[in-house]
Amino acid sequence: VQFKMDFSAVKTGTLSKKKKKKGNWKQYYFTLKRKYLYYFVRFSHNLEYKGVIMLKNCSVIPLISGDSNSYHFAICTQIDTHFFEVSSSEERREWMEEIEKCVKNDEGFKKRETLDEELDEIEESFKRQNEIVTDKKKGMKQMLESNDSCTELNDPDIIKQGLLTKRGDKVKNWTQRWFALKQNRMMYYEVLPSGELKLKGTIHLLNAVIQHSERDLRPFCFEIHHEYRTYYIAAKDEAEESSWIDAILRSTTKLGDATEINREYSTRGGSPLLLRTTSQRMESGPSNLGGSGETSFVPDPEGQILKTGYLAKKGGMRTNWQRRYFELRATSLTYYVAPGEKPKGSIILEPSSIVRKVKIHEKKPYSFSIAQENMGAREYWLDATDGKEEEDWVAAIEECIFDLASKEERESSEVKTK
Repeated sequence: VQFKMDFSAVKTGTLSKKKKKKGNWKQYYFTLKRKYLYYFVRFSHNLEYKGVIMLKNCSVIPLISGDSNSYHFAICTQIDTHFFEVSSSEERREWMEEIEKCVKNDEGFKKRETLDEELDEIEESFKRQNEIVTDKKKGMKQMLESNDSCTELNDPDIIKQGLLTKRGDKVKNWTQRWFALKQNRMMYYEVLPSGELKLKGTIHLLNAVIQHSERDLRPFCFEIHHEYRTYYIAAKDEAEESSWIDAILRSTTKLGDATEINREYSTRGGSPLLLRTTSQRMESGPSNLGGSGETSFVPDPEGQILKTGYLAKKGGMRTNWQRRYFELRATSLTYYVAPGEKPKGSIILEPSSIVRKVKIHEKKPYSFSIAQENMGAREYWLDATDGKEEEDWVAAIEECIFDLASKEERESSEVKTK
């Protein structure tokens, strides 16, 4: 709740405050009025109300600080003790004197709004905002329930699209999203009240694992497992769930030269199905779903190799460093024991990927890492032979990530214009 301070005050200013002696200091904007000390968070030209300290029958005492550059005092009320920090002894003296005056004498202040009236106004504002949010949610739900096809995308590359319910990553709530399945990737959008679609993210299906969820999350729920994240998606019935799983499997058959999917796993009964083409299975052998977490991925042979070379890579489970031969493509960084051999794994590049130089150890002076923006994703640690090689690899990977982000932004803009 935000409002402008429009009443006269005895003293105002910014102080650092904490409630516990060993707690963390937080800065607030304070306003002293009669027997109340209000504190706010400054928000542009407005103030956001955070709380009030009632000064009736309180005592104000100075505190000794171990830091010569900071000065502390405390307000002890009947309920709690509040600690304050200021930058000078003069400022501390002024605040303590004014607070003590307010405690001893309440005369001379203009009687405008009582504390109860001010708090009622804040509470009413909260209620109004909650009503607005509730109305928007109801309108969105009615729109989605009334017409599932109102937001269909006109794109010939889309294999399947429709409404599904997706569980969040950080906040584990379930939200309806409009999904659009293309070759080897599935985008999901927020449906705005206007009916327009706003791109929220992309699920890359390359070498992902899909299975019907045996967890008691929601009915007709299936899972898409990545090395760095698991997506939980629920359909409205069993037929729709099966339809989406089949469509996702069909979308992967266009990879490489494969024409069919080797369905050696069942999507029911908790047995996962690895989204790889038949040719990929022949080249890389059986999948080890419970292994080290390395992605056993055979890259698209038609993908242009942008950069090659040897780097030292830190292991995932066994954290030793091993020399590997790397090939950089537009969407992946694949590594081998030696050129021409089977790939040992691949680091998937996404629009949200982050590459940065790091200093791990003095024996690894030219190190850099690749990670995803979301929490819980694995971070890959690599080390080049010299500073120039490190610069070249980081620049090349950054360019790939930038191209992916630009492409995603263009697709989002195209959706809005349609």
